[in-house]
Amino acid sequence: MNYELISLIALAIIAALIVPTLIPYLQNILFMSSTVERYDPEMEERVFQSSHARIDEAIALDMGFEREGAYLVDLKMAKAVFAMWRHKTSTTFLAVFNLGESLLNSNAHIDLVSVLSLDPNVGLTTGTTKDGHTDAKLPGDYVQSFSNLPIQEMFDLHMTGEAYVATRHRIKPEPVRLTGAEALLISLRDNSRKKLLRPWLALQVPWRYWIGRHMNHNKTVEQIHGSI
Repeated sequence: MNYELISLIALAIIAALIVPTLIPYLQNILFMSSTVERYDPEMEERVFQSSHARIDEAIALDMGFEREGAYLVDLKMAKAVFAMWRHKTSTTFLAVFNLGESLLNSNAHIDLVSVLSLDPNVGLTTGTTKDGHTDAKLPGDYVQSFSNLPIQEMFDLHMTGEAYVATRHRIKPEPVRLTGAEALLISLRDNSRKKLLRPWLALQVPWRYWIGRHMNHNKTVEQIHGSI
């Protein structure tokens, strides 16, 4: 029997379980001290212009969004840039974001984020990257992701998902008056703190990383969580 090979396989399995669990845990520790800084007007305009590489702003404005602000987020282990719009009549933010300080590449992501309630915490994110499914989720935290959809179709799926989440939690969505900076800080600081207070949530991460994020991508939140 090749004990060396068995040992290597065992180490690989252990690493596959520990590394995806440990990295989000360390991220949450760092995110608790993250900061959000709004760009000055000149730089903010440059950020919004660079976001056009990923989104047609004219279409977003026609859909009822208006510019909310552009932000530099210091995650302690990296920096990220966000261009954010807020919908005029709903609970929804639209964000184009990327690590680094530029949106001028195909790696930039798009998120639609609805904060349906702050107490209890209930929200929905509809994004373009399946990595949104990787991290452990708090109760009331819902995610769906889709590839290569027009922003209007993505928004329609988001609003359908919002109605599903509201019905599931028996709440009536009302606009939560947050700035983009406040929404980012709640997502980064508050949620990270709550996850650290629930260390058992980290046990979800290996399954989410290796299987869940692939299995749940391109599915609606109702398909993921089941009919009500």
